[in-house]
Amino acid sequence: MKAAATSFSVVILLTLAITAANSQTKRPPPRSQYSPLAAQQAENPRRQRQTWYEFALSRLNPDDFDYGTWMEERRRIFLEATLENQYFNYALAMTLVSLFLLAACAKIWNDGRRKDWVTAEMMTDLLNQDQQSREVARGAIRKYNEHIERCNRVIEAADSGRPLPGPPTEVATLQAELQKKSDELTAMTGERTRL
Repeated sequence: MKAAATSFSVVILLTLAITAANSQTKRPPPRSQYSPLAAQQAENPRRQRQTWYEFALSRLNPDDFDYGTWMEERRRIFLEATLENQYFNYALAMTLVSLFLLAACAKIWNDGRRKDWVTAEMMTDLLNQDQQSREVARGAIRKYNEHIERCNRVIEAADSGRPLPGPPTEVATLQAELQKKSDELTAMTGERTRL
């Protein structure tokens, strides 16, 4: 968008410069002064037949201004003001050095940004790995503590002489079996005493 606006403004400035140059330059003497045929055609413009491109050129350049000479003079003035001027060479060299330094700074800045992104990704990976390791460690510690707690209960039960605790279904089975044996013992003792 900016490039289009810039090129449009350049075209306007060139048009204004050409118009200003046209108004300041002397117009050449009419052709009728040098040629009797041209004088006759100037007297009778209707007899003169123009091609389409001559008509278009006469509309674009009604004063028959020589733009080639004008452009050559402007080019010569431009070359004198630029290439033959030692200050122009210095300014051009400093501009090129400045552009090179600007490109180098942009490259360094871009590399720094890229390095920061890679570092941030690595730090995120390390943080995620640390959290996962802590979760695994907590699970392992919890399992170890439960195991040690069971071992301590077994050791305490063995020291006090109490029966070892087992799973609830095993205890119920053992109690039922104990009750059955107790009933059998009572029945046998009753039968022995009767005998």
